[in-house]
Amino acid sequence: MQERIVITGMGTVNPLGLNVSESWKNVTNGVSGVGPITLFNDSDLQVHIACEVKDFVPEQFMEAKETRRRDRFEQLSTAAVQEAIENSGLEITEANAARVGAIISSAIGGLKSLQDAVITNHTEGPRRVSPFLIPMLMSNGTLLLSGLRLRFRRGWDRHGLDDAQIRYAGCLPGGGFRVYRHAGGCGGL
Repeated sequence: MQERIVITGMGTVNPLGLNVSESWKNVTNGVSGVGPITLFNDSDLQVHIACEVKDFVPEQFMEAKETRRRDRFEQLSTAAVQEAIENSGLEITEANAARVGAIISSAIGGLKSLQDAVITNHTEGPRRVSPFLIPMLMSNGTLLLSGLRLRFRRGWDRHGLDDAQIRYAGCLPGGGFRVYRHAGGCGGL
C-alpha cells in the first residue's frame, strides 16, 4: 500500500487575490482579474488590458533590500510560500525536514529582469548588470530562494515545475500529487 500524500498548506498570489481566501471569494463571486495595464507603458500597444497582480507590496513579505534582488515573480511566489507555510501550521524541524516538500509552478522566469539587464548592458555596460540576474531568470530559482529564505533544512524535497512539465504531469494539483508521490515524499506544502 502506498503512503498517503497530504497537502498541508496552500498559498497563492494572483490577479484575483493576494491570498487563497481572497482569490477563492473572487472566483466564486465571478470577479474578473482583468484590468488596465499598470506595470508598464502600454501606449504603443493595441491591447491595454491584462491580468496583473494588484496592490502587492513585496516589503510585507521580505526586507526592502531583498526585494531589489528578486524579480517580481520571485516576490509573488515568496509571499505564496509564506502563506502556505502559515496555512499548514507545520513547524519544519531537523527531524521532519526530509519529509517536507514543496511544488511551485511557473511558466517562465523573470522577463522584466532580462529586459532591464539588456537595456542596462546596452546603455551602461556589462559591469552594471545585476549579479543576481541569473537567479532572477530561472523559473525554478523561486523555489530555491523560497526554501533558503524560509530556512528549510538540507534534505527538504522540492520540485519546480515549468509549463511543459505541468502539462505532462496532468496539471496541478493532480499532477503535482503524482509527481510528489513518485518522488517519495510524504508531506507537502
